[in-house]
Amino acid sequence: MSVSYATRTTQHMSGSFGRTRGAVYVLVLLTASAVTVIGLSALVVTRVETRATAARLQTVEARWQAESIVHLALARLHDDSNWRTTYTNDTWTSTQTFGDTSYRFKLIDESDADLADDPSDDARLYVEAELGFTKRLYSVVLRADEPPNLLRNVGVENGLVDWTGAGATGNCDIEQDSSTQIDGSYSLKTSNRSNNHAGPRQDVSDVIVNGQTYYSEVYINPGILNNTMYVVLELDTSNGIVLAYYQATWVATGWVKLSGTITPTWTGTLNSAVWRVGTLSTLTDFNIDNAMLVEGTGPPKTTMRPVTGTWRQELAE
Repeated sequence: MSVSYATRTTQHMSGSFGRTRGAVYVLVLLTASAVTVIGLSALVVTRVETRATAARLQTVEARWQAESIVHLALARLHDDSNWRTTYTNDTWTSTQTFGDTSYRFKLIDESDADLADDPSDDARLYVEAELGFTKRLYSVVLRADEPPNLLRNVGVENGLVDWTGAGATGNCDIEQDSSTQIDGSYSLKTSNRSNNHAGPRQDVSDVIVNGQTYYSEVYINPGILNNTMYVVLELDTSNGIVLAYYQATWVATGWVKLSGTITPTWTGTLNSAVWRVGTLSTLTDFNIDNAMLVEGTGPPKTTMRPVTGTWRQELAE
């Protein structure tokens, strides 16, 4: 049976159209798949970059938090005068929180592994901060810092350097005495006093400030009971002698610490300022040791301060 040309042509066109449509469908599928793969890849890359950025931010924040916790630990040491016994050498504190950060710290005396034996020893502070999956450990050396003693040779270990027994308000003899002391080898003995004002003295003209309050203490062995001793800043000014002092009466024998505050004020020109010890009435001999004069209203408080150049990153435990 013969087929007409028109019929063959129609069949041929129908087959060609079907194949073309199938090819287009496959192309569309391939394109869609490619777009999907590209989209998923971009999403994965975005997520990876987001996580990397978040990790970097956590690292930066963990470091910042560690630095902040160093200051927090310093504040705790400052508020606790017994911190050297409160904390144990090379022992972590319990884990605590600061915002979103978990942290702990410890102190190490690198000189002898004993925090409590010497209040002037350095201590290295370790701080561990953990934020999310990031943990950072830093350390810094802390050094004891306290107001300077404005008096010199206070234990009289260097002989009579900086001390004298002669002055405008009385004279006396002074000497090193090895028979009694608070610590060290000597104390300063005063004898042959011309009057009750006479006593050991030290010039402090270059450090005294008008209106500044000072805390002073000195260990005194007055020799007899009911002996009223005083510590005075004697100011020689263009308007005359000005005295700023505190006093105490002994009711026990042996060494006793005499302490108090002094606020020197004057008008006119200050010619000289002298720190000295005297008695209210008697001319008895006495000894002094470990004299102190510092700015402030109370005993000097030792604080710990970070030492420049000692900050370092450690390997987290």
